[in-house]
Amino acid sequence: MGSSLAAQMHRIRSCGSKAFIPFLTAGFPDPQRFRVLLSQTRAADLLEVGLPFSDPVADGPSICHASEVALRHGMDAGRLFEILAQETERPPVVLMTYLNPLLAYGAERFMRDAGRCGVRGVILTDLPPEDGGELFELAAAHDVASVLLVAPTTPEERMQQIAARTTGFLYCVAVAGTTGARKQLGSDARETIARLRRVTALPVVVGFGISTPEHVRETCAFADGAVVGSALVDLIRQQQASEALPQLFAARVAALAAAAHE
Repeated sequence: MGSSLAAQMHRIRSCGSKAFIPFLTAGFPDPQRFRVLLSQTRAADLLEVGLPFSDPVADGPSICHASEVALRHGMDAGRLFEILAQETERPPVVLMTYLNPLLAYGAERFMRDAGRCGVRGVILTDLPPEDGGELFELAAAHDVASVLLVAPTTPEERMQQIAARTTGFLYCVAVAGTTGARKQLGSDARETIARLRRVTALPVVVGFGISTPEHVRETCAFADGAVVGSALVDLIRQQQASEALPQLFAARVAALAAAAHE
């Protein structure tokens, strides 16, 4: 499938394991502690990093707040790429962002610099797949996979079109709506993945609303991996005044990863 991200996902699948992917907002709670938290994700298989944007339409309150804080600290694509190039004791990165920051940075420059600093996949949340051909080609030229989203409301014909553009893994949105930690896992993801399995052999991970090790176990019973985002961002926000934040964060990541790897 033409990318190191796809190869890694297939290796995990072929070993009978599942992928755990934690999420960090770049520059939150501040650039220095973000650097420290990067190194506390080593129990994970991949790491999703959100490049903050002023109008994050797919994100709920927790990640919106984190993005606002990170933007006030001056976080942008160039600064993120510099940090990722320096902080290499971490899993491969899948970068989540929106089209405007990429275009402001310059599309070819963005993909080149992303690939150089260890980004292995990019999620452009607001880019329709039929409009992304040139960007997908630029990404592939720098060994950056294109990770596309499917939702419970996506028809099967549309799923086929999205899968045809995907070169890393498919990201299944567990619930209709924005990101955010939830007490109960939505029931739509299992059915959505069953429909996806009928149209593609691509690996599928599930995100949005997954919060606990129990959620991760439940998700990994039918998916190839799980993403935990808002719950980890909430932990960082709640514990940011504590010197024990790195240890608390690492312990939570390890517990979530262990649930996936069971």
